Amino acid sequence: MLPNLQIVLSKPFTLANALNFATIRNVFLLSITLSTATMLYAVSEMRGMFADGSNYIVHILASEDFYLLEPARKLVQILQQSLLILGIQFGVTDLPTLARLFTLGALGWPIILTASCWLVLPRGQKGWIIGPLINLVALCPMTSLAAIGEGMIASCLLWIIFFLVLFRTQSIWGALLAISLTALGAVTHETAAIFFVGLAALAIMRMRDRSRVERLTQFAISAAAIWSACYLISVILHPRDLANRADFLIGILALAFVELHGVNLTAVATMVSCVSIFQIMRAQNKVKKTQPILLTSMSFFVLAVALLLFLPEWTVTPVAQFSGRGLPVLGTTMLSFGLWAGWRSGVKPEFLLSKPALLVFCGLLLTQSVAQIMMTRQWANTLDMVTGIIERREGRVPWQTALETAAPRNPILWKEMIWYSEIQPLSLLLAPQGRVHAVIDAPTSERWKPFQLDAPASLPKSRFWDAAPYAAAVENPQQ
Repeated sequence: MLPNLQIVLSKPFTLANALNFATIRNVFLLSITLSTATMLYAVSEMRGMFADGSNYIVHILASEDFYLLEPARKLVQILQQSLLILGIQFGVTDLPTLARLFTLGALGWPIILTASCWLVLPRGQKGWIIGPLINLVALCPMTSLAAIGEGMIASCLLWIIFFLVLFRTQSIWGALLAISLTALGAVTHETAAIFFVGLAALAIMRMRDRSRVERLTQFAISAAAIWSACYLISVILHPRDLANRADFLIGILALAFVELHGVNLTAVATMVSCVSIFQIMRAQNKVKKTQPILLTSMSFFVLAVALLLFLPEWTVTPVAQFSGRGLPVLGTTMLSFGLWAGWRSGVKPEFLLSKPALLVFCGLLLTQSVAQIMMTRQWANTLDMVTGIIERREGRVPWQTALETAAPRNPILWKEMIWYSEIQPLSLLLAPQGRVHAVIDAPTSERWKPFQLDAPASLPKSRFWDAAPYAAAVENPQQ
């Protein structure tokens, strides 16, 4: 049964009551609820257009079909774009509504897939839900500003595959689903190559002392996992673009986290919570020893929330969020096999999150929720600035002119929020009523630009926008 929130909220807040509330089931419900709420706010402000998202949306609207650019991420990109494609097929023509559908697909699927993990797990193994929960609350927020990042959905898919292989291969349908999804792992995310190597080894180990049918099932899973791993490795070695190889390494190591003019508090909060939980485990959950740890971690979370609320221009870090988009997959790989190794040694997964540790987890959840709200708020402010500029201008708007007109408090944040060259497709999507009068150009330092704005005929054509006013302004600047 689910907890009665009215009764829970009516009780005075004490450490004893907090410990009583801190169960995996309650924290799971709270995590899904808060994640859904912050996701819906992001959908309302069209956060899916950040970074490459706007370029993807423009290509999809121009072709009215899926835009599957990355060969190793096709499954994730289909999920991301599915609601937008459905909207097009059902006759939606309003650009903001279409952008919201894309955002819903990009940010909604991680929550749906995480919730589905609860259903996949057998009744006696619900403690394993801490893996997907840590992914949703600790790993995904470090990169979720970039809704276009495929790592969030991919990591959630990996948890479902992992649980199917561990617990659902005894039934025919469970075995078929496990084999099929493992084979489809080849089109989730190239960072998952390590995961599928480990999954193949796990399936081979599980072939011992099993019936003939079970051995065949595990053999098929190992073969599918090897296929996925080999394909993903081939994509890493022979990428679509040579620049993607460097992007892959950055996504794995998240090097941009230490190359910023601000502090990525979502990442710092995750690190603090991990250290606190580890210390609680070492303290063997003794109340007197865990109280100082709880007090320290909660004090940090309060400080982080205050910084996010009062200094959002310096604590929202778009480059780090985008560059670390492979972290959820890498974190899921390490966590899933770490939990499995402990399970084999007799340590249940729920041991990782005792009641004091669950309180730390709740503090992290609230901090990450505030971070998501402030990210969305900063994105909304950026959209307001861009919309105001293109509504008052005609023709090509130089980037420097747009910067001077916007006059942001933090120019670096402005540059990262509009994501350099992606300001061009973003200008198309923000055109009032779909009539394009002005397009903001990318910075002159950008070597690659989606469109050549001096040649209006080169702009993508679509029934969702009308670029004729822009073409007239460029070709007849004096009129």
